[in-house]
This record gives sequence, C-alpha cells and structure tokens, in this order.
Amino acid sequence: MVASTKSIRTRYYGWVIVFASLVAMAVTVGTLHSFGVFFKPLLAEFGWTRATTAGIFSLSNVIQGVAAIAVGLVSNRIGPRKLVMLSAVLLGLSYALGSWAMALWQLYIYFGLLQGVGRGIPYNPLMATIARWFATRRGLAMGVALSGGGVGTILFPMLGERLIEDFGWRNAFLTFGILSGVSVLGISLLLKARPPETTAADCEAEHDAAPTRCDAAQAEVETPLRSILSSHAFWLVAVASFVSNLSIAVVFVHLVAYATDLKISAAIAASFVSVTGLFNIVGKIGMGAFADRYGLRWGMTICFGLGAAVLFWLSAASAVWMFYLFAVLFGVAYAGWMPLFPVLVGRIFGVGSMSAVLGFLTAANMTGGAVGAYVAGYIFDSTHSYQLAFIMAGLALVVAIPCQLLVKGPAVLPAIPEVRLTQETR
Repeated sequence: MVASTKSIRTRYYGWVIVFASLVAMAVTVGTLHSFGVFFKPLLAEFGWTRATTAGIFSLSNVIQGVAAIAVGLVSNRIGPRKLVMLSAVLLGLSYALGSWAMALWQLYIYFGLLQGVGRGIPYNPLMATIARWFATRRGLAMGVALSGGGVGTILFPMLGERLIEDFGWRNAFLTFGILSGVSVLGISLLLKARPPETTAADCEAEHDAAPTRCDAAQAEVETPLRSILSSHAFWLVAVASFVSNLSIAVVFVHLVAYATDLKISAAIAASFVSVTGLFNIVGKIGMGAFADRYGLRWGMTICFGLGAAVLFWLSAASAVWMFYLFAVLFGVAYAGWMPLFPVLVGRIFGVGSMSAVLGFLTAANMTGGAVGAYVAGYIFDSTHSYQLAFIMAGLALVVAIPCQLLVKGPAVLPAIPEVRLTQETR
C-alpha cells in the first residue's frame, strides 16, 4: 500500500511538471508568434524593408539555436529550475528594453540577442525533464506540455493587436515583458529535475507511473555526443527540423502582413494566428496520443504532408474563409509534428543524451526559422508578392517526409543493461 501510494504521488507530480512546462511554452511561443502583429507598426514607424524587419526575428532564431546548444550541454548539471528562472529574466528585459528602442540596432540587440537567449533556454531542459517523469505516456505528456504554445498563440497575438491599437506598440512590448517575466519566473518554482528515489516494489505497484529508478538504465543512459553527431540518423533529423521551422517562420512572421496587404483588417488578420493556436492545441495533444498508439512515422508523415498541402493552398488564398481554413489545418499539422521530435530523439538517441541532442537540433530548427523569415521578406521585397515564399515553405515540408522515414534507430545507443526484479532487488 505504501509503495503504491508513493508511485501514485510520483505520477501525479509528473503532471505538475507538465503544467509548468505548458505555461512556459505558452509564454515563450505565444509572444514569439505575436511578432507578426508588430511587423507593420514597426514598418510604419521606422520605414525599414520587410527583409530588414524580418531580420530581427531571424537573429532571434539564430541566437536561440546557439543558446539551446549551450543549455543542452549543461542542463543536466544545472537543472531546469535555475535555467527557466534565467529565461524569465531575459524575456522580461528584452521586451521592456525593446519598448524604448529608437533605432534598428537596438531592436536587434533587445529582441534578437536578449530574447533569443531567453527563448533558447526552456525547451530542452523541460522536454528532458518530462521524459524522465514519464515512460508509457511520454508522447501524450509532451504533447500536453507543448500545447502551451497553442494556448499562447491564441492569447498573445490578439492581446498584442488590441494593445497596439489602444496604446501603441511600445506599451504592448512593455506589457508583454511584464507578463512573460512574472509568469515564467513563477512556474519555475514548481520544477523538479527528476522523480524521487523509489523501490522495485513501487514499479510493480504502478506499472504506468512516471519513470522511476527501476527505469534508470533506460532513462539515464548517455550515448557519447560525438557518436550521435556523426551518425546519419542525427543529420536526417536535423534536416527535418531545419525545414519544418523554416515553414513555421514564414507563416508566423508574414501571415498577418500578407492578409493586410489583401485589405483584410489587422484585427481579423491577427485572429488567423489565434485560430492556428487553437488548433495547435488539438494537434499537439491528439498527435501525441496518436503516435503513442500507432507510431511516430505515421504521425510525422501525416503532419508534414498536411502542412505542405495547406501552404500551397495559402499561396493562392485571397478570401477570409480561405485564411481561416488554412489556419485550422496548419495549426493541426505543425502542432502535430512538434511534440513528436523530442519523442523521436529520446527513442533514437536515449533520454540521458536527450537535452544535449535537442540543443543541436534546436540550433538547426532555429536556423531554419531564421532563413525562412528573412528569405520570405526578401522574396516580397523583390517580387511584391508572398506567393513564392509560401510555395518554398510547402516544398520544405515535402523534404521533411523522407528524412524522418529514413531514420534508423536506435542505431547509436550503447547496449542498455536489462533491469531484472530479482529476489535480491525485491
């Protein structure tokens, strides 16, 4: 009875970790995906080109990727709580300082540099922490946590648009800084790096509880990083990560501008992003559960294929209902593939190496976002149309399909010692 109670408590607190991660993702992803509603106000005030303005977002992505590598290498030693606290401080400062910006270089420093580092911190340690707390429901748990990005994408673009309309983009930036700093700092206090020590009896009492020390051989095994980075599996996953975020950045930086170019109001254009966020929640939770039941490869193939199809659709969209249909389907698609990447990494390379590997993959992911945002702006400046940009984003997702299908694994994992519940361990 005692063992069963302890195991149930461990599983329960795992969902507290998921909730804290959900809030962190809501703030970091939601504010990032709000950049599009600030796009034209910045153009109007400073008179920059679209490529130059998108470059602020691109720099933030590059810095986020670099920060993710550093965080991945040290997170097992520092733990998630201190890292997420640091993220809260940097995010709050970046928006607060950005509200006073008077020149392009200042926004490149405040939004690009400070915010890039702040955003590059939480994802890897949070996903690795969830992987330690969950065994049989890992895909669902990560899907729920990452659905916070959808929650934030519903709330922050609409909030940003309202604040800009009523108080101007500077006060909107300041409000975002206060909200992000306070909320992320608060939830960081809930984080615990790993489950408490348990006995073999606990594992028998609750077979689907969060991974305990009876799972340690599997959960904490660390594959040499050099072996991982030199493997074909890693580079295939890296390419898929690069092209997937390229497509996401094209949408979230330029969708609102594209819609308003077609004389759709800024408020309705912002609602397209929020609808994407709403169905982001559906995609993340639903596809996480789908992958647990039917397999990662099916889930990722469906999501990449659907995302490519609707991006081709967007290149010809002109009516409001066409944008809403795109928002629904793209929200499901990109939200579906996002929680499957960390699950794939844990399965191929081991949970013990997960944070470090996710750091390098996040760098590839963010570089793709930087390229997508800037190139789409450059295409518009050159052609006065986003059509080729959306076609490019769709083709990028087509490339992702064979990449994830060709990944073989766990090819680089060392032999994992079998854990037996012998009479002595009992």
